[in-house]
Amino acid sequence: MGTYPCSTCGATADTATGCPSCGASIDAELATLDRTISSMQRRSRAMVDERGALMARLQGAIAIRTMLQRSAEAGRGGRGVRRGRGVQSGPAD
Repeated sequence: MGTYPCSTCGATADTATGCPSCGASIDAELATLDRTISSMQRRSRAMVDERGALMARLQGAIAIRTMLQRSAEAGRGGRGVRRGRGVQSGPAD
C-alpha cells in the first residue's frame, strides 16, 4: 500500500481506499491525473513548437546581422565598426 496527496482536498490518501478525508476514490484520482497529464503533454508540445519558431527567428536575425556587418565592413574598405558610445576614428573630411 502506498500513499499520495489527494488532488481534491490535499489530505494523505492511500492506494487501497482513496482519500479518507473527502472520500475521493482512486478512480476519481486516476481520472484527474489523466486530465492533468494530457494537459501537460499538450503544453509541452506547444512549447517545443514555440521554441522551434523562436530558434528559426533567431537564426534569421543572426544571418541578417552578419550580412549587414559584412556589407558595412566592405563599404569602409574592411575597417571594423567600433560599437558603443566611443567616437569612431577614421579619415577626416
